[in-house]
Amino acid sequence: MPEPRNIKIPSTLIDAIDGLPDAAFLVADDGTILAVNSAAASMFEYSRSQLIGSHIEELMPSSARSYHLEVRTSALADRRPRDFSSGRAFDCERRGGDKFRADIMLSPTEIDGVPMTWASVRDLDRPSPLDANRQQVLDTFDAIGQMAASTFDLGNDFSKVASRFNEIIPHDRMSVMLISEQDPQMVEVAFLSGEGISRYEQGSIVPLADSATGWVAKAREMTWFNVKNAKFAPPGMQTGFKHGIIEGCGVPLFDGDDVIGMLGIETKNPDGFSEFQRGLIQRLASHLSVAVMNQRMRIRLTNQNDEIEAVGEIARIVSSSPDLDSAFSVVSELIEQQVVLSELSVGAE
Repeated sequence: MPEPRNIKIPSTLIDAIDGLPDAAFLVADDGTILAVNSAAASMFEYSRSQLIGSHIEELMPSSARSYHLEVRTSALADRRPRDFSSGRAFDCERRGGDKFRADIMLSPTEIDGVPMTWASVRDLDRPSPLDANRQQVLDTFDAIGQMAASTFDLGNDFSKVASRFNEIIPHDRMSVMLISEQDPQMVEVAFLSGEGISRYEQGSIVPLADSATGWVAKAREMTWFNVKNAKFAPPGMQTGFKHGIIEGCGVPLFDGDDVIGMLGIETKNPDGFSEFQRGLIQRLASHLSVAVMNQRMRIRLTNQNDEIEAVGEIARIVSSSPDLDSAFSVVSELIEQQVVLSELSVGAE
């Protein structure tokens, strides 16, 4: 196998990374920098020739090198995309000695069969216009999270969340499907917004197996389809594709380890959703999971309190009334409010 530093990096690859707004480094497994883009040279205040051939840890202050080496070594042992940030006082260092906080994404790759790693760096102390826009998006999203996690009522308040979310990610269809607590084989269409291209109406109860929720619940992770693979999509999504939808995402809602429903988002945007947008959709699903759990807990507590009050009232009426016939006519009404029944009888021996 050839040494990484002896491999010729394709010029088309260099041209591609030069168009990226973030600093990009191609790094050999021993830490040698093999290629960089102009954003990287500008960020660290070196020329490209000074960066290529140097060691990636040289761009870190001495206090951060052991942490960076630990994460990079872990990434080599388990090759998958990962990111780590300045949240643990992680710093980078410019040529002049100035330190700055950075978000870093590591992505494994191969060239001519030789394993390497892409390192993408975003300067948090000198955010680009794109970074500033992303931060504004995240700030807005945090407001949505606070809204959903408060005294949230799905039926009345979700339209506010959907409207606010549309400011972040323009979309044409949003739905929330909840698996029935009484019958886990059925799903309630808890919320719908957007154009009328759904097979179901809000409030409908449909079989889990016939809905996209069943697919997402089985996968236990975000599932998305677009017009290119529409024939493999659930019937509900196929209906959307026939009405101009380009991409549809379904994200499971969780209560602990149990899937309790699905958030669905669809768009007619010819480009579909970006990876950044899919990440925000997953984040919204996490907020909604908390909102649904809170709402269900409030309903359970309210029902329990109602039951306790009803039992107390029944006991008071029966024990204090001299006319049992009149008392039981009132009691039967209280019982029917708490229990579904077709007949009530009281007997004595």
